[in-house]
Amino acid sequence: MSMFNHTLYTVSHFCRQNTRPNLNKPNEDYCITDTAHGIFLLADGVTRPHEEYRGEPESLSGICAKELCQRVHDQLLTHLSDPPEEALYQAMLAGNRHIRDLNQSYTGNRPPAATFAGAILRGSMLTYSTCCDTVAYLIRNRAKIQLSEYHNYAATKLGYSRDEVYRTLHNNPLHPDGFGLFNGDPRLSHFLRVTHIALEPGDRIILSSDGLAECLRVLRGNQLKAMSPEELLTASLPYDQPPFGTYADDKCCIVIDIPETEDR
Repeated sequence: MSMFNHTLYTVSHFCRQNTRPNLNKPNEDYCITDTAHGIFLLADGVTRPHEEYRGEPESLSGICAKELCQRVHDQLLTHLSDPPEEALYQAMLAGNRHIRDLNQSYTGNRPPAATFAGAILRGSMLTYSTCCDTVAYLIRNRAKIQLSEYHNYAATKLGYSRDEVYRTLHNNPLHPDGFGLFNGDPRLSHFLRVTHIALEPGDRIILSSDGLAECLRVLRGNQLKAMSPEELLTASLPYDQPPFGTYADDKCCIVIDIPETEDR
């Protein structure tokens, strides 16, 4: 049980490597749960072509996800007295600049990148942002309310090739199907949205990488409310298989629970 600005809450999380057969792909998801300051961050490294892994213990995109979370966290710690909306927005910009610096020596066509979700809890107010295909849900009174907007329709719904996505859609505000991605491109700022919501006793917040997106979309609010993170992880495994998915992705999830009755 943690407390920040007189609001009690519990936090749990998991970050698990994919179970993809015949591919020695390292985990590219990463998260930070700083209950002392009410900061919750996760990032999902964007997979490079499979032939580039060669059995590496840590991929460049995995490093990108870790570095992004750590830089955003460091920035937020230096701006604890700032309004949380502005603090989170500026911290995300700083994180993207950090990725730009890391990618300066990269010579390939697809520089390491990551999707991102972040939240700050101050009192009963949750300030949050999601980017690309990260997911955020509020479970309230057994109802499931999606807080995030899924931006990565281009690759999965509209028939673009992977090369077209990388070449023309990433961080392109002039393209109708463009979407944001943390890869160092300053145009990311066009796609960053920060908003807030007042939490109530009994609320549950779920932040997740896209490895659980299909499972979270299908399960009902009362099911998600009752599940522990470990049970949610187990429940998500069938959604890695057809007809839902074609491979097992890395899975990262942060669950924030506000008790039914707050002790203020």
